[in-house]
Amino acid sequence: MNIKSIFIVSVSSGLFASLGFSASTISINIAGGNANSPSAGGGGGQGIVTGAAGLGQLSNWNNAIGSSNVGAGLTVSDLVDSSGSATAASFSWVTNNTWSTSSADGAGGDQDMLSGYIDNFHANGSINVAGLGSAFTNFGYNVLVYYQTDNSGMTAGFTVADNAGNTDTRFGHQVAVNNWPLAGGTDGYIISTETANNTLFSANVVQLSGFSGSDFTMTGDGGAVGSARARPSGIQIVANIPEPSSTLLVLLGSVGLVFSRRRR
Repeated sequence: MNIKSIFIVSVSSGLFASLGFSASTISINIAGGNANSPSAGGGGGQGIVTGAAGLGQLSNWNNAIGSSNVGAGLTVSDLVDSSGSATAASFSWVTNNTWSTSSADGAGGDQDMLSGYIDNFHANGSINVAGLGSAFTNFGYNVLVYYQTDNSGMTAGFTVADNAGNTDTRFGHQVAVNNWPLAGGTDGYIISTETANNTLFSANVVQLSGFSGSDFTMTGDGGAVGSARARPSGIQIVANIPEPSSTLLVLLGSVGLVFSRRRR
C-alpha cells in the first residue's frame, strides 16, 4: 500500500482519535452534606457516585467526601479521568459548611451526585484544581458546574480563574427544589452560559470556558434573584477537542516526514 492510500485509510478510520486528541474529562462529586452522605453516617452509600452521571453519563467519578465545618480544607489527590486512568491532578476545597438535599437514593447516579454541595459558596470558601496535564492545557478546557439545592426560584453563579490569566463568570437559575431532570435537556441537564446575575434561564449546569492553565480556582457569586446562594454539587473539567485543521497539520507533518525518509 502506498503512502497516499495509507493517508486516506488512516483518516477514514479515525486516526485523529488515536493520536490522543480525543476529549478528556475529570468528574468530581461533592459528597459532603448531612445524613445523606457517609461522612455523617448516611447508609447505603448515599451521596456517592459509583456509576454513570452527568452530561454524557460518564463513569469514574471522583468522590470528594467531607462534612460540615471543614475550614481546614479537604484534598482529593490523584484524580482519575472518565476512562479510569490516573492523572496528576488534585481537587481541594476550603469552606465553613457543606450540606445536601434529601434527593440521594443510593443508586450511585445523578440523584446522588446532585444531593451534596458546598453551602453558601458565594460567601466563603473556594475550590482549587491543580496539576492538569497536557490533555487539558494543550487545547484548553471548559468547567461544568452542577447544582441542585434545597431552594427554589433563585439565581447564582460561579467564577473560575486559572493560572494562565483566564477568567470567566456565569450564572444559572434554579426554578424548583428538585432541579433534575429538566424537561428538554440532554440526560436531564440544561446548560447555562448566562452572564447576568438576574437571569431567569432555568438550568442545572453552568458552563465556564476559555481556560488553559494547569491550575484553577473556583469561587461562588451571589445572584440578584431569590436566596441567590451559590452551591456547587459537582464539577467536570472537559478538555477541548482540537480543530480538525490543527490535527490535520500534525498528520500531514507525519506524512511529510515519511516521504522525506524515503527520499533519503
